[in-house]
Amino acid sequence: MNQSKISKIAKHLCKLWSLHGLPIFTLKNGKFVNKPTKSYIFSLLFVAVVVAIYTRIKKFDNRVYSYITTIQFFSIFLLNTGFIICSHRKRKKIEKIFANLLHAETMVHRFSGDKFPSSKIGRNLLIYIIFQFMLTLVQFVSVTSTLSRDNLSLYFEILCHQCLLTYSFNFNIMIFFFLFSLREIGKHFVGAIQAKMSHKVLDREFRQVMEISTLLHNVANDVHQTFQLVLLLKIFKDFILAVSSAYHSAFTMANLTTVLSYLRNITEVGVFLFATLMSNFGMVYYFDEISKQDVNLMEIMDEILISFKDDLIVSYKSVELFDLRLKNRNSTFYVCGLFPLNCTFIYTMIAGMASYMIYLVQFTQVQQKDSTVSNN
Repeated sequence: MNQSKISKIAKHLCKLWSLHGLPIFTLKNGKFVNKPTKSYIFSLLFVAVVVAIYTRIKKFDNRVYSYITTIQFFSIFLLNTGFIICSHRKRKKIEKIFANLLHAETMVHRFSGDKFPSSKIGRNLLIYIIFQFMLTLVQFVSVTSTLSRDNLSLYFEILCHQCLLTYSFNFNIMIFFFLFSLREIGKHFVGAIQAKMSHKVLDREFRQVMEISTLLHNVANDVHQTFQLVLLLKIFKDFILAVSSAYHSAFTMANLTTVLSYLRNITEVGVFLFATLMSNFGMVYYFDEISKQDVNLMEIMDEILISFKDDLIVSYKSVELFDLRLKNRNSTFYVCGLFPLNCTFIYTMIAGMASYMIYLVQFTQVQQKDSTVSNN
């Protein structure tokens, strides 16, 4: 059996995940099958060892930098722990997502008769991986370049922070693979439907359209429901990192005296914020694109029912039931019912970051006034 294009990409990613102690999926007879292992124990042990080293070498004191780095580190620890546990507890659901995704790719290929442009998925994923690691490397070099060589404990502290941060990219790669695949399959499917609508839609083709659109909607929902808790932890982590880093930058900027130091500080925090929020906003964007794609599919289905209803020999009851499902289908994804995964979330998060920045700055000013009064 020939391997599908998506399965070839997924095969390489599964090897990467298995190296990091995540669930192991092997390709057998064109399907990804989960291999039961206890590898999550080693993943959790790795995270626990990094945390133990960090708490052992970390110098906890009453400074803003100490509080900020501690909060950031443990928010990353929380995300990694949640991801490891969630991925192993829901490995059967991930196996089902793989199976349905490959099935959707095969059905769309048969329906369209054209080659599926899977190269876009691999290229986009590779671009993201390279870009994310380059930004992380630049950030790490920028931070460590200002440290003195004698301060080894701070080097190890930053290294522990980067280890956990790099490990958390496994979740980004996994979720982006599913989102890229769903978007490209859906995009190819919509193009094929629009091409066939230029002439008469046959009864067999309409049945295929019903089946494929339902399958794509179900796969998108499975991805969302399987990873929504980890998504919540990621959003929480990114929010903490962005707000605390921006606040620390504003706090240290008050003590800077030269223009060069100002520019360096602004550049460093800019790169860090971009590296932190890029994947978050990217995920939200692709979830929103998949939602719009689903709405577009529903509109096309309604158009087919109106334009070719007399030519279709599908039973009246099945058509009415499908039409009712379309009208009651919810295409908006929510994170644990708290907020929607669409472009409005980006504005909400930016506004929330600005609000918390104002609170922290005001709190600092009040604290400084109190300390001045007590000293006098």
